[in-house]
Amino acid sequence: MGQEFKFKIDEMRENNPGKQQQIYAGESHVRNVCFVQSDGKMLFLNYGYLVSGEYLPDESKIVLHFTSHTITLKGTKLETLYQEFFSHIPRYILATNERYSEVEKSTYTISEIQVSKI
Repeated sequence: MGQEFKFKIDEMRENNPGKQQQIYAGESHVRNVCFVQSDGKMLFLNYGYLVSGEYLPDESKIVLHFTSHTITLKGTKLETLYQEFFSHIPRYILATNERYSEVEKSTYTISEIQVSKI
């Protein structure tokens, strides 16, 4: 052993537990979804706390039950979005004005996001 040899406990006592800074090179495996309301308010929730979801086609809405919040999404063509939630795919859900729902004929549109704390 050379004279430069130190145990980790010695480094910790010196308040220098390693000379290299530990950083993540890329994104983590944490999956969140951010709900952006039409007035600019934003809330992100972790998919790990998504307990259940309901698609109600007759009412054109999706209800997502997280452990701390209930999110209700109202809009058009929501079945595709519901399937994406099932696989934890969406990262951002943006509410748009209802008058633009006719312009977006190929995809879903969210006209209202209701957030309720449990």
